[in-house]
Amino acid sequence: MNSVMHALVLHLYQPLDNLHMLFRENPEELRRILLCYERVGRYAHKYAGVAHIHVALSSVLLEQLRDPKLINACRKLVDIPSVLESLRSAPNIEFVGTGFRHAPLPFIPQEDWEDQLQLERELMSSVFGRVLKGYFPPSAFFCADMVPALVAAGYEYLLLPAHMLTLQKGGEADPYRPYKLTHHNASITVVPIDAGFSQSQQYGLEASWFADEVRNGVMLALPYSAPYLLTTWSDGENGEWFRTYDEQGFFGSFFSPYMEFSELGAFPIQPVSITEYLNSYPAQVQALLKPEYTSNPAFSGDLSLKRKLSKLVAQYWSMAKPASGSQATMNKATLAEARTLLLEAEDSGLLLGEGPWAVKLKDLLTQAEKLLLPKAPENIPGLQHEDIKKSTVKAKVSRPSDLKLATKLANGGAASPTVETVTPAAKTIAKKQTGESTSTKNRPQKK
Repeated sequence: MNSVMHALVLHLYQPLDNLHMLFRENPEELRRILLCYERVGRYAHKYAGVAHIHVALSSVLLEQLRDPKLINACRKLVDIPSVLESLRSAPNIEFVGTGFRHAPLPFIPQEDWEDQLQLERELMSSVFGRVLKGYFPPSAFFCADMVPALVAAGYEYLLLPAHMLTLQKGGEADPYRPYKLTHHNASITVVPIDAGFSQSQQYGLEASWFADEVRNGVMLALPYSAPYLLTTWSDGENGEWFRTYDEQGFFGSFFSPYMEFSELGAFPIQPVSITEYLNSYPAQVQALLKPEYTSNPAFSGDLSLKRKLSKLVAQYWSMAKPASGSQATMNKATLAEARTLLLEAEDSGLLLGEGPWAVKLKDLLTQAEKLLLPKAPENIPGLQHEDIKKSTVKAKVSRPSDLKLATKLANGGAASPTVETVTPAAKTIAKKQTGESTSTKNRPQKK
């Protein structure tokens, strides 16, 4: 039997301002969640010789973890800057993209896809010094048109549930090998995710059971010249299996024995980085999306809010990139503020959420509407989207530190680049203002 390599993925996401809300309403639960993030880096370092962990760390969560107000408020709970540094300094952690605002791309205007993909890549490069290779679509919402967009953004591989794929000659795709996925002459590697083992990873499993069941599973797989690749994912902070205090959950009961067996060479499954695997064993066979997944999936959120979002995005682009010979009708700072609101509104937790999340979405859209559709617009000629990107000012009362720090950086002032003080919005603002180059879940579980 071929050897089996295992790519383990942990998805970390909290919707907009959720950590702040938990601090106000349930700080003990917030501590449990923050310790989930702490364990990822700690166990990656502990088993540095054998462990490989893929972390889909949402930019929405990262923004909250880098907020100085939350950092200071949580000092007696968890040292958040140390948590981020532990993640950053673990070379065996491979970060995976989910989009700047964790947006389900099939449900937002395509005009926004590029920014949602590129802004996250810039942020992760700035904070962690990593170039994102893989993309994990939120809640597996995917359509064929995303393939060229992902390739253009610089992604090399895509994670999708195995059941979404089929072979060119018919039949189910093998969940234990990568494939090529092509659309409009653009090709990307697609790595199938095994649903059954992923469910076990989310709710509880033992290392010995995992080894036996994986061996049984690959015995049914098609012959393959390379080692089999098993890919599993789960949320990394939801449920008692991950939030337990006594380390007897995922990391204590499963991950530690798994890694200790691996260190002894006594485990039939070898942890692996997806990028390293694909460098050694690139995909050779073409797969297709099943017909029901080639076009946009069914939308389950509030259609009226989705339509309003599309209308406002179209209004933004008509102002940011006016037709030839026409004049822009709004100053850059106002357009930049509206742009920030619209990108935030495309968060999957809001766009697909219910109750308070739908209310928050409606509030963001209302704020953007007031900015984009003023009663007496100011006429300023020559404004372009690139100008807006270079001068984005996130002038929100709830984040005054971003505006203050960005202004200081843009004017040449010194500032400490530590994760504790420089928030993501501030760093993006400063780079856009100075013209510096920056290139290089499932629905949220409510508390």
